[in-house]
Amino acid sequence: MRKLLILAAVVFATTTVAFAQSDTKGNGAPKGKFEKFLLVAPGNPNNVQDEATNFLKNDGSNGRAIFIPVRTANAPKQESCDAADGTGSFFLPDAPNDNLLDVEPTAGVRINFVKDPSLSSLLIADRDATDGSAEIRVPADWANATSIDLWMRVLGKPGGCIGADAFVFDGSYYFYAGTAVFKRKAGQSTFVDAGELTNVYYCPSGSTYQPTGGHAYDCVLPDDGGTTAAIQYNVFNALFTEYFWNVSNAGVRVTQVLMRANF
Repeated sequence: MRKLLILAAVVFATTTVAFAQSDTKGNGAPKGKFEKFLLVAPGNPNNVQDEATNFLKNDGSNGRAIFIPVRTANAPKQESCDAADGTGSFFLPDAPNDNLLDVEPTAGVRINFVKDPSLSSLLIADRDATDGSAEIRVPADWANATSIDLWMRVLGKPGGCIGADAFVFDGSYYFYAGTAVFKRKAGQSTFVDAGELTNVYYCPSGSTYQPTGGHAYDCVLPDDGGTTAAIQYNVFNALFTEYFWNVSNAGVRVTQVLMRANF
């Protein structure tokens, strides 16, 4: 009996230590310091809001909430919302050498992420996206980060669907970085790794891209060296002049966002 008690104590202690060393909190969020903000959707859910609606009169004030329409003119794609039914989230990644656009993507409302050399932490410069766009400024040194962590979850009553399509612009072309779609399921809301939105396929340094039709392109090496595959870059890399999300909403009231640059 004494041996059994000792063994049980050892198992309990081991289990306790393993739990204490978990890298996530009870809500699924990873431990550590993050920049935090909310996407909040005020207004009547029966009304479609677009760029003609100005909830805050574009007051330019700072805060930790960005206001978006509760129902945008362009809702998230139904097939993406259906795909999120099981787990509450759905991600569509970009593809190497097949994520190029020659026209500016405009669906939903736009959240611009702007690199600012005067900052050491995230700053919301324009928190009203109900008039079409909002602006978040991030430290310029995020351009040198090895990766950007992004975690998101939806709060509030079950129902609704919200999606974010991410893009970068290099001065000539837009490149699709990925899509994240969320539905509020019954039960506790937990954070989901949405890092798919923070890296993008682009031609390696020293090569140039050549459109080949549709969303496809070749990465052409110099001196007739042939072609090579696109590789992933941090979306804040100095190669890109813009990084933004096009957010479409169909009834989600609150979305919580955590971001962190890793060096």
